[in-house]
Order: sequence, then structure tokens, then C-alpha cells
Amino acid sequence: MLTQLKENLELLGVSPNDRLLVAVSGGADSSFLLHLLFQISDSYPFQLHVAHLNHALRGKDSDEDARFVRRMADAMKIPSTVAKKEIASLAKLQKRSMQDAARKVRYEFLEDIASRYQCHWIVTGHHADDQAETFLMRLIRGAGSSGLTSIPKKRGKIIRPILHVTRTEIIDYLRLNKMSFREDYSNDLPIYFRNQVRHELLPLLKRYNPNIVKVLGDEMNILQEEKQVFEERIHLEMPAVVRFSDSKKKILRISSFMSLSRAIQRGILRSLLYQLKGNLDHLQFKHIEQIIRLAKEGKNGKQIDLPAGIQVFKQDAELEFAFERIPDSSEKFDFLLPVPGEISRPELQITLRTLLKRGPLSGPPKANEIWFDYDRITHPLKLRCRRPGDLIYTERLKGKKKKLQDLFVDLKISRPIRDRIPLLAGPDRILWVVGIERDYKSLVNLETQSILSIESFYPA
Repeated sequence: MLTQLKENLELLGVSPNDRLLVAVSGGADSSFLLHLLFQISDSYPFQLHVAHLNHALRGKDSDEDARFVRRMADAMKIPSTVAKKEIASLAKLQKRSMQDAARKVRYEFLEDIASRYQCHWIVTGHHADDQAETFLMRLIRGAGSSGLTSIPKKRGKIIRPILHVTRTEIIDYLRLNKMSFREDYSNDLPIYFRNQVRHELLPLLKRYNPNIVKVLGDEMNILQEEKQVFEERIHLEMPAVVRFSDSKKKILRISSFMSLSRAIQRGILRSLLYQLKGNLDHLQFKHIEQIIRLAKEGKNGKQIDLPAGIQVFKQDAELEFAFERIPDSSEKFDFLLPVPGEISRPELQITLRTLLKRGPLSGPPKANEIWFDYDRITHPLKLRCRRPGDLIYTERLKGKKKKLQDLFVDLKISRPIRDRIPLLAGPDRILWVVGIERDYKSLVNLETQSILSIESFYPA
């Protein structure tokens, strides 16, 4: 591992005596990275500086993470910078999702520290499992070949030298060297799509191919090389097709656009939407195809509304793209749940599909499905945020009444995360803390005649 790390650093352009800023959360991945860099810092002379940002999302646990990183850096005699940012408040202020706000603030922090201490590189601990999870999330969402490419090994001064290492190898190394690290319980919460891929889908795929993480890594590297060629072509075609009116609007010339191949059309639309919105979250293959159909067949004046606040309007020989940011999921929400029917809330990163089934039971529900006894619940049903005094008759405690506040404390779910967990509720009680706990009173049994089936989907 040490030899491979040296070779990777050389390939990434790291020179002797360069100053490296190492992003360390205290988790297994970044602790492993720091330990390896420390091990080779004599034979491959460079200077290390540790950076840790406390997101203040997990209360005392977040503070302990920061102390752990400080102690680890001190033990290695490596200078460190530890800072704290209230991510939840910033997310609400900037009207961003918690994940987007945390990512933005984290990289701004790293860039600032790198500039302050004149570091040549920022090193992060992304590894092979991160790549595989990202690939699967994008594949499920419906990304094209460009979206399925790997996490870049190098972006500006940010480098990721351990993308070839699996999480299993990391844990084995830490145990062999008797190294401690911090566990983030939010990495196990099933309300996050990445956690579902990590703990459910990847283990299933490993039953068919134990080397699936490596296989997906090779696949992404191939796609990355092909993507570079494709993007050069998109860059050449864009000026003739897209007119940039302002930061919130883009204009596409339909005649020029329709003269291109379908693959180039899709690439131009992805590039346009990325420039307009800043990411491609919640935008799937079917949405790209909708836009192409609008350009080709849509009537003059027709408008389509896409997820995440994107609007596309056909006017004469042009398509006009506009973007309005949707409310952040940390704001209050309260939506009716149709039965049967479907509700999709991109800002909550969830889609629920309801269906009525007749009993008796025939086999268990699907992995992403949950059942309720329809005759034991009251209507209307709502998908809403938590309220003061909320309680649930918990399944795990055989119907014992428990306040949501106490449930969240027991599970060590921090306050900002609690505000974003959707609740399925009737007028009289909460039926489901989505992905976490459900109501004991409405469980199905052999006497159930009508079943309310709810399938949940978590877009990337």
C-alpha cells in the first residue's frame, strides 16, 4: 500500500517538499489516509497539515470527532487546523439541502486553509467503495455514460490518491495496526440513498461477484477516458446551439440543436442544465428525452416543468430554460398523500407510491415496501415534518407510546436531521417515521382484509 501510494502521488504531480493539506474527518477512510501519508513522509519528503471541519450536526459526537482529529495530529506531530461551522443554519439561510451546504462549506474551508498555509495540494480520503456507490446511485437515477464516470483523481489542487483501495482493505489495515477511528452513526441511517446502496445493494452484488467494487472502478475509469473525448466535442458544438441570456435563463436554438446526433443532443442538454442549476440532482434520462421531444414535436408556447425547479418553454424557434430554486427540506412541510396514488418531493429526496391490496396476505412485502392495515388507520394521510409533542406507538416496543423527541435522542439523530425526516401521519397518530420506525396499532396480521401498500424511492 505504501509503494502504491507513492506511485499515485507521483502520477498526480506531487513533488518532494510540497505541502499537503489532508482533510481528516476522524472516520476510517481519512484516518487510514493520514496514517499512510505519515508513514511515507520521510522517504518521500513532503510537509503535512491536517484540516478538520466540525459540521455541528451531531452535537457532542461532532465535538468529540474534532478532539479525536486534534489528538491524532498532535501524536504524529503534524500541525492541524480545526474549525466549526453551523451547517444546519447555513443550509437554511442559503436555501440549500444539508448535503449541498456541507459539501460547499467543507471545500471552501479546505481551499481557505490551503491558501493560508500555502499548501500545494488538498488530499481527501475517497476510496474504491465511494466510487462504486456513486456509480450505482447514478445508474439507478438514470445517468448516461458521462454521469457514470469515476470520481476524478485530480481536480485542480484536490487529489484523491487512494481511490484504488476498498473499504474492506482500509478496515483490515486499521485493525492490523491497532488504530482507532470515529464512527458516524448517520452513515447507517436508511433515510439516505447512499446508505441504502452501501448497506443493501453493494452486499447483494458482492454475492454475485466478490470483486464488484474493483470491477465498477475499472468500468468508471474507462468511461472517464471516453468522457474526455466526448466533452471536447460538446464544447465545440455549444456556441452554435446555446445562447446564454443571463445566469437564470438559457436559450437553445432548435434548428441547430436538431441537426446534431442524439448523443450530442443529450450531452449539450446535460451541460446546459448543469451550468444553469449547478448540478444534475433529480434530473434523469427521461427528463432529457422530454426536452428533446418538446424541441422536436412540442407546440409553440408549450411549457414543461422538470424536477428541482427547472422550466422549459418553447417559443418559436427556441427553447427557453429557467431555474428557480426549490425550498430547502429544512423548511416546514405538510403534503397530502393520495391513496392510491403517488407523491414525489425532490426537496425531501423521496417518492412514495401508494396502492390498496385485498387480504389475506400472500408473501412478504418487497424490500422498498411497507404495509399497513388499511381498516386501522384514519384519513386523510399526510407526509409532514415533526411537530412539538409528536409521539408514536412503536413497533419495536410492542405498542408502547414514545415521544419522537425521545426516539431521536435514543437513536442519536441530531436536531437538524430530525427536521428533515418525513413523517407519515393520520389525524390521530403517526404511522411511520420514514425509514426508521412505524406504528404498532396498524400492523397487518392474518386477519387483515385491506392492505395499504407504500413503496418508497430515494433518488440520488
